[in-house]
Parts: sequence; C-alpha cells; structure tokens
Amino acid sequence: MVTWVGSQVGDYLIDMQLGEGNFSWVYRGIHEDSGHYSAFKVAKPTGTAFSEGQAIAAMPTKAVATITGGIMEVTPRASMLLQKQHEQLAQHNLPGLIQVKHFVDKPELTYLEMEYISGPTLRELMEKGPVSIDKMIEVARCLDKLSKTRKFAYHGDLKPENIMFSQSGAVVIDPGFFGKLELENGSTMSQCAVTTPAYYPMLEPDDVLAFGLLLWEVVMGEQPLNKNTSSDASELTRVGPQLLELVQLQEAVGRYLLSPILDIQRPSIRYPNIDRNVENLLLKGLRLHHLGQGIEVDPGFRSFAAISGALATLRLKGKEQFLDQ
Repeated sequence: MVTWVGSQVGDYLIDMQLGEGNFSWVYRGIHEDSGHYSAFKVAKPTGTAFSEGQAIAAMPTKAVATITGGIMEVTPRASMLLQKQHEQLAQHNLPGLIQVKHFVDKPELTYLEMEYISGPTLRELMEKGPVSIDKMIEVARCLDKLSKTRKFAYHGDLKPENIMFSQSGAVVIDPGFFGKLELENGSTMSQCAVTTPAYYPMLEPDDVLAFGLLLWEVVMGEQPLNKNTSSDASELTRVGPQLLELVQLQEAVGRYLLSPILDIQRPSIRYPNIDRNVENLLLKGLRLHHLGQGIEVDPGFRSFAAISGALATLRLKGKEQFLDQ
C-alpha cells in the first residue's frame, strides 16, 4: 500500500492521511520547527488502487467525457489535473476558498501544499445530526462572495465533502474542472467534466444547482440524483410535462444523470409537518415547484444571494432548524 505517512517533505513530517479520492491522496504534515500544519495533496501514479482501509467518499469525484451518443467515464493524468487545480486556486487569495502554498511537479512526484483546515466537513456535520439553517446561510454567503469575485468562474465540485468549517467560517476546497483534458493513455478529450455528477447532472459548472441538490440532501437525508431504488409507486409524486420533456431530451442524447429526478417525492410526503416555506425552498433549489398536476420545472434560484436571502427569511420567521423536532 502506498503511503506518505512518516516521510519528510521539506521541513514537514507527514504524520497522517486525511483522505483519498480517485486521483489523489491528501496528507497532513507538521513543520519541524514551528509546529504548524499544512495539507499535502499528492497525485496518484497511473493505475494506483484505493488504499486498503481508507474511508472513501460516498460519491467520489469522477472524470466524465461527452462523446457521440452519450457520456463515458475517463481516467485523466492525475498530475495534470492537480496542476489545473493549483492554477485555479493560486489566482485567488479569498476568505472562504482554501489557500495554496506550493506546487511541485516532478516526473516521479506531483503534489500541492495547501493550508490545513482542522474543522469538520459539512458531511461530518450531517452525520452527527441536523444541520442548522444558520450553517447553511454561512455556506451560501461564502459562495455568494466567491461568485461575485472577478475571475472566479466556478467551483465546479460542490458537495458536502468539499465544504469545511474553520474558526473563521465556511471554506470550500477541491474545485472541479470543465474543459479539455489529457488522459492517462496520452489522448485528449475536448469536452470533459471533473466533478461529482450527482451534483452536476448537466455536466456544466452550475454551482447554484449543485447547492440546491446538497441542500436537499442536508434536509432530507438523501441525495435526490443518487438513489439506488425507485420510490414505492403509491408514494411517487406526479411530474409535469415540462419536467418529463427535460429528462427525455437528456436521455435522447445518452445522458441519464437527471433521470432519477422523475422519482422525486415532495418533502411533505415524507415529513407531513414540514413548513411549507421550507418545502418550497427545497423544491426551488432543484429548479422545481409543485402544482396541482405534480412537480414541474421552475426557474429556481439564479444566484447565491437569492438562496442566502431565502434562507435568511426562514430565520427571520423564527426557524432554527429545517425540520421541526
């Protein structure tokens, strides 16, 4: 098993592994003089398997290419992918976005040194219990500030694992990538997305929709586009013609990432006492709304400012949690 633990990297001793994805490992290093920590993201060599015993994200980041007749999962050159992530992060020094320190690219080793954040991820908070409305306002306002920054085009891989909480507030890590990609086999694909498809089902850098999908997951406890089984037929919410047409158009070109949305339930079916304002907000986050004939397409939120405003309105009405206990 490949591991950096116990290795010396410059003035840092690598003391623990923090995580692992399809294309990299992440370690923590402690400075031998100051005692300060840094995080080291290391590109995986070609053909490297996941480490035995290491916790893997429920929905790891993938590289997906658009081809004639559909999409296909591809394997990018991990060192090049890490370089692109460095380029995206290095041009910004912004609160709410993880900071990079050094990038090293050698034939035998490529790694990115970043600030170490000791706080929990949103996923870890979700596993401990209900996430408060205030926490999600904090995330939405962080993303609103980033989205208004010149040159910050997108994050591209928003999900609970990539949102952390430091002492100074919410921080987003590990941005995705959309564009031309060099693969491990030396070929190049022009239309690629390095992201988590369940949050970016259109394979476009649509962070606002991704936030709506993760907000649904925070409240409802399930990711609406990552369902393994269909709902019971008696509980299915009817879908309107526009939503059905949208899904069918995607399926006609070989894309089935959005198809599970047809199985979606209104939140009030699962939680009959849910505040209708919360239900409407959750549906709007998915660009949906409920009419007499069922679930239908909606313009949804167009910005993080609109999302944070809607969340703040819930707080002004005295709500602290999305679901009443």
